[in-house]
Amino acid sequence: MGDRLRVMSANLYWGRADADALLALLRQRRIDALGCQELGHEQAEAIADELPHALLVPSSGADGTGIALRHPARLEMADRLGADLGM
Repeated sequence: MGDRLRVMSANLYWGRADADALLALLRQRRIDALGCQELGHEQAEAIADELPHALLVPSSGADGTGIALRHPARLEMADRLGADLGM
């Protein structure tokens, strides 16, 4: 069996989720890859502290989004994340 990859998705409630609690959860669960929706600026800073290889686009509304990884990988942002899906 190979190495495990711990993946998490989080809806951050219009940027109102507790950034310290999110950071603690990432550390406690040893998350390797995080996809997030409704990402705010405070949460983006906390995520980047733990998962430094990231493409985070925070917002003060519901359209903040991002992906963050523990280890380097090639990350590309499609046109508002929909171009690769034919949208």
